Amino acid sequence: MLRLAFALGTRPEAIKLAPLYHALRHRSDRFRVRLWTTGQHRELLEPVLTFFRLVPDRSGPCGDVDLGRNFACLVETLAAWLASEAVDALVVQGDTLTAFAGAFVGFLRQLPVLHVEAGLRTGQRFAPFPEEMLRRLLGVIADIHFAPTPRVAATLLREGVPRDRVVVTGNTVVDALQMARSWLARPAMERALCERLDLCNPDDVHRPWILVTAHRRENIGEPLKGICRAVERLAIAHPEAVFLWSLHRNPAVRAAVLREFAHAPPNVRLVEAFSYPEMIYLLERCAVVLTDSGGIQEEAPTFGTPVLVLGQSTERDEAVEAGFADIVGTDPARIVAAFDEVYGDPTRRQRLLAQPNPYGDGRACERILALLDDDDVQAFFRTYREDPHRDLALPRRCSEFRVLPADEGPNAEMAAGSTAERGFLAPQ
Repeated sequence: MLRLAFALGTRPEAIKLAPLYHALRHRSDRFRVRLWTTGQHRELLEPVLTFFRLVPDRSGPCGDVDLGRNFACLVETLAAWLASEAVDALVVQGDTLTAFAGAFVGFLRQLPVLHVEAGLRTGQRFAPFPEEMLRRLLGVIADIHFAPTPRVAATLLREGVPRDRVVVTGNTVVDALQMARSWLARPAMERALCERLDLCNPDDVHRPWILVTAHRRENIGEPLKGICRAVERLAIAHPEAVFLWSLHRNPAVRAAVLREFAHAPPNVRLVEAFSYPEMIYLLERCAVVLTDSGGIQEEAPTFGTPVLVLGQSTERDEAVEAGFADIVGTDPARIVAAFDEVYGDPTRRQRLLAQPNPYGDGRACERILALLDDDDVQAFFRTYREDPHRDLALPRRCSEFRVLPADEGPNAEMAAGSTAERGFLAPQ
């Protein structure tokens, strides 16, 4: 039996690891899984744990807004947990401080580290900050890299990661979306959300909704002011639309947005952070999304929702290349021009739904599970300290992903308005 520990501390980590956690727990004959939550973003994390029915085995006290103090707490906490439990390997996800702290402590204890969503890069040292540097360091520490797309797998190979340790799995965010949509009580969600947003009036039913989120550290200051000015101009220019700004918990971001919208147009709604189920509904309901969130850039293609990326770069280049997203920066004039072009194109959503989703088919966890269930791979974990450089030949142990041409998958059903939930990637 392989003993795995999942270390997570934020909402995106929980969302993207939930389907893998459940898949492994379902194979209790082969895996013993422990779930450790560090407390990095406790208030945002708890509702997601509840929704995905995740019950932590341990919960930590970390959550300081100061990155240095928080990292010290994470290392101390995770080191104590690893010292007190027998674990064969540590699973981390993405580019958070928890993920890096977990990988670092795993290295110190000479444990194999498995990195889910490996290889994302912007190539800019401080954008996003500190995530870009954390994931570069994770690329050095991790022993097995589950890359969501061929593009980011190629990045890892260019950085010197051995090919036998990199597997293209698709992104587990699509697995999570499919799981969540199957659980979602849609009519109740619609009623609760329209009441919360005060949009239950019959005249509001068919109004276009525009979702706005902004929280990244590099956008705090003048960039965020520019985003606010752009949204104000758009709201005035498009009174028929409702602009839903999801307020982030970061005090600096929250204060700046509330200050800029002290006298907001009536069709701008500043809303407390949406839950994950609400966000799924909004991504399907909204006409356009303005965001600096990487997770939303990955989720929106499932719904064919166009995204305007509020920043100078993105590590989700696949969405840009496929036409799902446009990088628009933070200059108000540029944002307004890009929005008007996308918003004024009534056929764009149908065209996007006819495109292959570059991020997955909902089978990423299935492929990770198949690899971890392999007897040779499990033997590697148990003898890791004796031979940490062993050739695992991982790509030959599962079918990696490729993106199907638009006319070859189940895309036509989605484009025709079907509720089909399968994605658009297939094994080779």
